[in-house]
Amino acid sequence: MVQNELELAGLMPVRQVRAKKKKEPTFCREYLIDGYRVRVGRNNAENDKLTFTAKPLDMWLHAKDYHSSHLIIESNGGKIPERVIEKAAQICAYYSGGREGGKTEIVYTERKNVKKPPKSKLGFVTYEDYRSVTVKPEKHTEFIKCE
Repeated sequence: MVQNELELAGLMPVRQVRAKKKKEPTFCREYLIDGYRVRVGRNNAENDKLTFTAKPLDMWLHAKDYHSSHLIIESNGGKIPERVIEKAAQICAYYSGGREGGKTEIVYTERKNVKKPPKSKLGFVTYEDYRSVTVKPEKHTEFIKCE
């Protein structure tokens, strides 16, 4: 904008603008499935933050061969039931590039098996020792805690 350029050049006095208080944004989408907290990243930066702040035994999910949100199921130190993994996988498929194509393959592994290569782009990870499930995409609004 012209006014900003004139202010920066010193040709016009800098106007004082009151800083507006911004509402603290929610970190990610959250679901509650059978007592298990499921968090879903909304972009590459959130995916990285979500994945690498999770505990090593939490479950990490991602759509295979598609751009996708990262999902974390908090394990609370125990084994996560298959029903919770399946519902979370359906949510993962919903927030992936495979949503329009019908059934989508979702890979999942413990967070400790997910690594970020040095100097890689936001949201890019590698993983090992995984399993997969093929599911139909579903948003599951009944489980949404915050969006």
